[in-house]
Amino acid sequence: MLIKFHNPLLQNQNQNQNQNQNQNQIQNQNQKNILVKFCIFAGRQKNMLIIHQYIKTLLQEKIIQEYHIFDFSRNINDKTYLYESYLNLKSQFINQIFIHNHENTNNTQNNQTDWSPFYKTISKSSFYKDSIIIKCDDDILF
Repeated sequence: MLIKFHNPLLQNQNQNQNQNQNQNQIQNQNQKNILVKFCIFAGRQKNMLIIHQYIKTLLQEKIIQEYHIFDFSRNINDKTYLYESYLNLKSQFINQIFIHNHENTNNTQNNQTDWSPFYKTISKSSFYKDSIIIKCDDDILF
């Protein structure tokens, strides 16, 4: 004959475990995938050579999920380097590397810089929604 004894301590412990599981499920449902997007005002090859070493590490360590290069180069050599480095990084980090404003040649022609392509891009809800945006200049060396 099996006799069951009512143990209120065990019952409370089981209820607490069930409540914790339910709370964890609710929290997991409410959690969003946040993307960290590193954006750089890029232009100078000598600085970008250094910064790209850090960007590679940040991507490999999954500290950032996207790297956005905003091409504000002021000469054709820097512009060429930026595009070549973009292609190189893009082949290593698929769907994580983006270049913006590359088609613009005004900066290289008259040395006047229009920063609006950056602000137009980041102000779109599709860009900033569920994202953390880090903005950096190419003269900020780590």
